[in-house]
Amino acid sequence: MTINLDNLNVENCELLDSLCQKKQSSYANLIKNIFDIYKSDHKNADLNILHPVFSKDDRVKGLFYRLCKLSLVKILYKKNVKSFFTSDKVLAKIIKKKYQDVSIKLNKKNKIKIFSKTLNFAKNFFYIINLFFAKNTKRKDEIIKRNEEIIIIETFYSKNLFKNNQFNEQYHHSIINKNTKSNLKKLIYFYPIILINAPLKKYIEIAKKKLEKQIFCFDFLHFKDYFVALFFSSFFDKEKIRNIFFDHYQVDDLIKSFINENRQNRSTIIAILNYYFFKRLKEQDIKIKLIIDWYENQIIDKGFNLGKNKFYEKVKCKGHMGFVTDFGTSARLKPSIFEQKQKLLPDEILVCGPKIKKIICQNNNSLKVKVVPALRNQHLYELNKVILKKRKKKKELLVIFSADNDETFKILDILNKIKNDKDLYQYSIKVRLHRQTPKSKIQDKIKDFIIDDKEFMSSLLIADLVIVTGSTAAIEAYIIGKNVIIIGNTDGVTKNPLRDKTSKNAYRVCYNEFQLLNKIKYFENLKFRSTIKQKNRQKILKEFFKKMNKKKMDNFFN
Repeated sequence: MTINLDNLNVENCELLDSLCQKKQSSYANLIKNIFDIYKSDHKNADLNILHPVFSKDDRVKGLFYRLCKLSLVKILYKKNVKSFFTSDKVLAKIIKKKYQDVSIKLNKKNKIKIFSKTLNFAKNFFYIINLFFAKNTKRKDEIIKRNEEIIIIETFYSKNLFKNNQFNEQYHHSIINKNTKSNLKKLIYFYPIILINAPLKKYIEIAKKKLEKQIFCFDFLHFKDYFVALFFSSFFDKEKIRNIFFDHYQVDDLIKSFINENRQNRSTIIAILNYYFFKRLKEQDIKIKLIIDWYENQIIDKGFNLGKNKFYEKVKCKGHMGFVTDFGTSARLKPSIFEQKQKLLPDEILVCGPKIKKIICQNNNSLKVKVVPALRNQHLYELNKVILKKRKKKKELLVIFSADNDETFKILDILNKIKNDKDLYQYSIKVRLHRQTPKSKIQDKIKDFIIDDKEFMSSLLIADLVIVTGSTAAIEAYIIGKNVIIIGNTDGVTKNPLRDKTSKNAYRVCYNEFQLLNKIKYFENLKFRSTIKQKNRQKILKEFFKKMNKKKMDNFFN
């Protein structure tokens, strides 16, 4: 039997997901060992910790996932499986070195494009150029002349948030609207992280309609800061990696490969610019009262907090983790003592549910964590205000995409395989695109489905069955009593938001079209009635989505 490591069967998918939870401490130790090599490497030693290799990356095909695949092979080998297929040349080399009697076939179709590194450098170069020419001395001087404390609140500029000449801020603007301390509003400056690779003037003008006062890194940065950020990863010497082990594998080649693949990592560039932003603010004697960071413990956050902790050590930074996700497989969302010692964490973390507070402290009991209202999910407490429309004759399958485009392509491939099945003739299949879904790339794949663009909760309530990937929508659908099917990943970690929140019997996970058809039929036989008691759904609502109240809202500024 040959195991395809690029397209695992259901049993091995579940085993790999389990390994991605069990191996997090081993991964943390590996990161420490690598850091010991680089911590005093060169004159920019302070910035080494911002390299992607230290990021606790849990993306679908990131370093941690590839390491866990090695652990999976180790288990399968003990079960006498000695034949594998993979497109990952480096993994194949490491496996073959450890198990010489193993046969590995390589898929040579998925080669990295020859010019990809040059292209990425060009993109980052133009990104830097756009920032550099967006500098506005007048705007900078106005902030300097204030000569009083300001509050910095992080937000993001990405093209998907700008539509019809409006800026649809998704992160922190509601804090102002719901803030009871009106005396603080005049001190607030929004700090946009720029995720747009285009001239910024028009975006700044549009955002100004919603965000009255903004402070930009490029108004304060020096030319040298951009140079360091752009070339930092190029000077990161991969040859220093020696004798690094993970689960009894020598993984030097895998680490080197990851370093090489991330020579032009945009997140590291932004992280370094964040770091220098605080340095330049300090040089201009800008006084800061409070900082609020949209916190996911990504590289960008680490650069932000490293700069703040070095140059504004006495100013409190609150990291707002205002979302609910699959915390089980996400190592980065459980900040470690190591990260704390390296000054990569905010002074305080704000979470949107009391249960999350316990989860994120698993690796570090010294974290200071407070609960704030779930600003994005208050509609879950207002369901009685939603008016249901009459049902159509056909049953409705509502398919909700997440921000992960790989997941979107995966679910569309499955849907297109089953769309003409006779068992689905009685169904209306609706797909709900995420604001980051690349419409131009999926037009051919969605042409046979109905695009749902109605008010979210109305669409959710009228659906008979909800199909999702790694989206918070899975939890929201569960809370309002909908049966949920989660599409699992056969070439990556399955992000299952319900994993650590309820029993497996409360939903179904499907990895292919055959399983999906089978589970649709299963729920149809139940006449789509939810088997979950109302009190259990309410329990999750209260544990993960704090209801709006003044006391908890004040935690943003206390």
